[in-house]
Amino acid sequence: MRKAFVLGGLFVTLLTAALIGGCPPPADNGTDDNGTDDNGIDDGGGNGSTADLEAGRSVYESRCAACHALGTFDTSGANLSGKSGSFAAKLAAGHVGITLTATELANLEAFAAQY
Repeated sequence: MRKAFVLGGLFVTLLTAALIGGCPPPADNGTDDNGTDDNGIDDGGGNGSTADLEAGRSVYESRCAACHALGTFDTSGANLSGKSGSFAAKLAAGHVGITLTATELANLEAFAAQY
């Protein structure tokens, strides 16, 4: 009987915490292109969700594709395939005047990492 009381007490404690907001917020599922999903949590982008990958593709096409290739996705220009980890350093050094937000960079890196 005592074990049932302890388990019952634990259940009541967990239920109470959930009802009064004592549980952590749900994980971000990355359902949009700016790093914030419908639950309002900013994940910084680049988490590999479909929306983040599409946002990364958009950044690549608008800022990189004119001069660069990307593996099998785009085959004209200097190939960026396998170099997504160096994008931040390259852009910080002022690569042809391109400036990206942290979310744009994270999404671009996630997209490029596929190729």
